[in-house]
Amino acid sequence: MANLIPSKAPNLPIATVEYEARYQDQFSNILRLYFNTIDNAIGELIRILEYTGPFDTVYANTVDATNVNAINVNTTNLTSLFAVIQQLQANTIAADNFQGGNGVFNNLTGANVNASLFTGAGYQINFPHVGATDSTDQYADADDDPTIVDWDTVESAHEITLASDAFTANKSGIYKVDYSLQFTNTDAATHDVVIWLKVNNVDVTRSAITVSIPTASYVRAGSVFMVELQSGDDLEVYWATDTAYDPVGPVDGVYIFHDAAQVAPYARPAIPSAVISITYVSAPPDPKTQIVPIGVSGYGRIGTPTIVIT
Repeated sequence: MANLIPSKAPNLPIATVEYEARYQDQFSNILRLYFNTIDNAIGELIRILEYTGPFDTVYANTVDATNVNAINVNTTNLTSLFAVIQQLQANTIAADNFQGGNGVFNNLTGANVNASLFTGAGYQINFPHVGATDSTDQYADADDDPTIVDWDTVESAHEITLASDAFTANKSGIYKVDYSLQFTNTDAATHDVVIWLKVNNVDVTRSAITVSIPTASYVRAGSVFMVELQSGDDLEVYWATDTAYDPVGPVDGVYIFHDAAQVAPYARPAIPSAVISITYVSAPPDPKTQIVPIGVSGYGRIGTPTIVIT
């Protein structure tokens, strides 16, 4: 694509006192060249505005538009320091290199979005996640009785919902579960606590941890665990202790402790009884179909072949 050459006003010769054909011809030639330059620039500008084919290079410090509509956006190198586009629609977006320091797209649609290299700052990506806390004391119903952990506040969430103390994943994938519970023990002896995960009310294999809670102490216990969730799966955190605190009795024992924000002797935020974050880290592994071979010899019925999905 040709570059626009800016025009420059010509230096016109000073007219002679009497008419001279040579002066008039020189004057006309200078004006003709000047107007040709203007015509060429306007023609090139019109051609660019009406151009629908590929661009080798498009550079801009700022790309700011409400709507960008094109049948074909095809570039070798599209580079901008800041791109803000309310709506980008194209049948094909193809680029060898699409780079931006900060790209904000409220709506990006296309029949085909294809780039050899699509890079940016990355902080505009919003993965499925949830962060939740609880601001109440939590008690087990009895000794050695599995009890679900309660959550009363969702701090931040996207594509993961909380209902009836279960987190529901709306997207299938591999998730990192990071949680901690604040325990205290009012009894005179040390007691044990076990914490583990459940998915759809089924124990997650190898997800349990155990911790001992000394008397008159506060212990925050937790774990980080990777778990695969399908869309619609429910994830819960459970705990149990050999000696449960009963506030009605009262009976001394272990419970999950919280404390409100304080202003004296120094200001501090509240201490939640439970904290959790669940973050999406990877798409689910591709399912594979395996047909188990069955050896056959002699005569007779061989039974039903087995297909294992892993």
